Amino acid sequence: MRTLLLLVLTILTTSFFQPAYAQLENVGNCETGHWIQDIKGDGKILILEDGSMWEVSDVDTVTTSIWLPISNVVTCSDKIINVDDGETVAVVRLGVSQAGTHARNIREVGYVIEATSNDKTFVINGEVFKAQTYCFGFNRGDRVKFISGSPFGACATATFVNLRSGNTCDAWCE
Repeated sequence: MRTLLLLVLTILTTSFFQPAYAQLENVGNCETGHWIQDIKGDGKILILEDGSMWEVSDVDTVTTSIWLPISNVVTCSDKIINVDDGETVAVVRLGVSQAGTHARNIREVGYVIEATSNDKTFVINGEVFKAQTYCFGFNRGDRVKFISGSPFGACATATFVNLRSGNTCDAWCE
């Protein structure tokens, strides 16, 4: 009888007191134990503590723009669950910033910085972009992903994220 009581208590404790997200750890492509290090581009890019960068679906950026850095999250192949807020957003993994520890080929994503001058002028996709303020750490050969604006120069302003460093740059389209 005592063994049965212990078994029931164990099941109840595990079911009721273990957070629901903890059960996702070994299901599909989900991983627990992550937290948000930085949020870029008004919620468009999430950078986690392991350096991984995730592009948030346009419809979900209103949600992620108010998430806090240090929030605990669960990552799955196509979504991130904010454990602290109980919210789920659709995402696409971009890769890992330089600070990240995971090996991931991000060369197929984004556009290459073809030339740069004084942390202020960038040639990307054959178009010239002038930083609104200085954009440090954007080097020739780095790959960028446009958060807003157009990589074809058909815009007034653009914001792009450096896939190596995770830094963003606000620029004028020339």
